[in-house]
Amino acid sequence: MALPNLIIAGVNKAGTTSMHNYLSAHPDVCGADVKETFFWNRVEDWNNVRLDDYLKHFNHQGEKIILESTPRYFHDIAGNLKYLDQYLGTDLKIILLLRDPVKRLHSFYKYKKRGLEIPDGESFAEYVDKCLEQVVRLNKSVYNGLVDGLYFEDLVTWKDHFGARMTIHFSDDLKNSKSMMMSISERLGIASGFYESFEFTRDNESVDFKNPQLQSIGISVFRRFQGFWNRSPKLKRWLTSFYHAINGKPFDSDISTETEQKLKQYYQQDLSQVKGLLRHSGEKLPVWLEDQ
Repeated sequence: MALPNLIIAGVNKAGTTSMHNYLSAHPDVCGADVKETFFWNRVEDWNNVRLDDYLKHFNHQGEKIILESTPRYFHDIAGNLKYLDQYLGTDLKIILLLRDPVKRLHSFYKYKKRGLEIPDGESFAEYVDKCLEQVVRLNKSVYNGLVDGLYFEDLVTWKDHFGARMTIHFSDDLKNSKSMMMSISERLGIASGFYESFEFTRDNESVDFKNPQLQSIGISVFRRFQGFWNRSPKLKRWLTSFYHAINGKPFDSDISTETEQKLKQYYQQDLSQVKGLLRHSGEKLPVWLEDQ
C-alpha cells in the first residue's frame, strides 16, 4: 500500500502549486493526480479513517517520494497531527511555504474574484473591510482570507509535532526556484541534478476576466478535467494562455496605502511572534519578517 511520505501542507497562495508541479515532474516523485486531495480535511472520525479513496489519487510506480499538496491542512488539521503519523507513518515529511500575509491576502482576493466567488464590483479595499468585520473563521467563507494569514499558533503546533521532519520555505525563495528545488531534492534523497536544466514556470498567476459568462464556462471545464490537466501540464499552460488572450485582462487592484496599513497593523503581533519562533530555530528570514 503506497501512501504519501511527503505533504506540502500550506499555506494557500504562497506558491504551493508551483512547488507541487516542480516536485511531481521529478522521476523519483509520484504526485497525486490532483494537487489538493483535501482528504484529511474531510475526515469525520479520526479513529476510523478508511484510506481506499486516498489511495486512488496515487499511481505509484516505485517512486521514492509519494506527494500530495493541500494548503488547507495548515489551519484545518493542526489539532489532529498525531493521526497523520498513525496512518502515514513517522517517516512522513512536511513542507510549509509561508508568504507575506498582506501579499498573500491580495493574491487570495484575486484568485477568489477570478473564480466568481467575490462580487465582480467589490474592490480589494472593500473586501478587506468585510474581512475585518468578520474576524472569526467561518466554514468555507471567502472572507476567511484575512484570518488565514495568522500563522503563529498553528505554526507552533506543526513545528512541535514534526520537528526536523518539517522544512519551512518562503514564497520569496521561488525567485530562485532552481536553488530551492535542488536543496529540497537533496533533503529528500532524490537526484538534485534533475533541476539543473529544468524549465521553471510559475503557475496560478492571477489574471482578471472580461466576460463573466465565459469565465463561468472556463471554470467548469477546468474543474471537470482537473485530473487530465495535472497529467498534461504543458497543454494546460498552453490552453490557459490561449484562454487568457481571449478573456483575460490585468487586475486593476493595487493595494492602497490605507489598506496596506490596516493589514500590517492587523498582522503585526502575529508576525512578530513568527519572527521570534523562526529566528530561535535558526531559519533565514525574508525581508517581510525581518522588518517586524
